[in-house]
Amino acid sequence: MHIDEKKRFDKRTIDRRIRNGLISRKEFETYLKKLPNVAHKIDDEKEAGEKERGRKVKDKKGP
Repeated sequence: MHIDEKKRFDKRTIDRRIRNGLISRKEFETYLKKLPNVAHKIDDEKEAGEKERGRKVKDKKGP
């Protein structure tokens, strides 16, 4: 089975790929360790959660 490298570790299919033996848990953990840390891009946790759900975030300075 051919797996597109861009989709190999897709979060929507990773559990199934590990369960079916297409990817080992160790391969997945290695992949995760290589990802860049982008935590500095989030202003605060509540705002990040609101943005993920598609809700508008109120300006902290205004009412």
